Amino acid sequence: MWAQNPANVSLTLDILKFVMENVGGLIDVIELLNEPAGFMGDAFVQVLRQFWQDGYNEMRAIAGPDIKIMIGDAFLGVDVRRRL
Repeated sequence: MWAQNPANVSLTLDILKFVMENVGGLIDVIELLNEPAGFMGDAFVQVLRQFWQDGYNEMRAIAGPDIKIMIGDAFLGVDVRRRL
């Protein structure tokens, strides 16, 4: 599973960085992860929370303020912060 293997999480960040560096000027929004499975449990959600933070910071550093960064709710509902 994606969240159980740190290499997968790191590779996902590397791919996002590659996309942003090479096509960032051609897009308006980048989504960090499509429909993450937040229902998989607390361990998954903790990895996902760190991934969101790292991904946001890295994309913002590359793209600046002009590109929107989309973060889904991981099927946790509107008040995700309370569950994280």
